[in-house]
Amino acid sequence: MAVSRLEIPSMGEVQPLRRVPLKEQAFDRIRRMIVNGELESGKVLSEAALAENLGISRTPVREALMQLAAEGLIDYSAFYGTRVHTWTESERQEIFLLRSTLELLAVERLTPTATPEQVAVLESLLEQQRAHARDEGWAGFIAMDAEFHLKLSELAGLTVTQKFLGQIRNMFHL
Repeated sequence: MAVSRLEIPSMGEVQPLRRVPLKEQAFDRIRRMIVNGELESGKVLSEAALAENLGISRTPVREALMQLAAEGLIDYSAFYGTRVHTWTESERQEIFLLRSTLELLAVERLTPTATPEQVAVLESLLEQQRAHARDEGWAGFIAMDAEFHLKLSELAGLTVTQKFLGQIRNMFHL
C-alpha cells in the first residue's frame, strides 16, 4: 500500500519551532498573571503553590521568580517571603516619566524618516487598539497598546529602548 504525502499549504516564511525551557514558560505565565492582576500587589507568592498550579517542579519557578525580582515585579524579604511588588506613588510617577521619555525618543527618531508603509503599520495597530477598546475590553486594549509602542521603537531602530519599554510596560500596567 502506497503512502500518500500530506499536502501542507504554504505558510510563507515560518520560523522553526523551538523548545522553550520551563523557566521561560513559568516566567511568562507568572508575569502575565501579575500584569493582568490575577496576582495582586502585595500578594505573598509560594513557590510550591505556583509549581503545583503550573504543573512543574519548584526549580524553574524559583528561577522565574528571581528573574521577575530583577525586573522589579516581585520582592524578596526574609520576613515576608516573596511578594508581588507594591508600587509607591513616587515609583508610579517615575515609571510614567520613564515611559513617556522613551516613547518620545522613539517618535522623534522615527518621524523624520518614517515611510508610508511604516505609518500604515502603526495606523493599523491603532485601529486594532480602538476596536479592542470598543468591543473586547481592557485586556485587549492593553495588549494592543504594548504592541503599538514596541513597534514604534522597533521601526525607529531603537532595540535597547524597545527592551526597556517592554519592562516598563509591565510595571506601568500594574
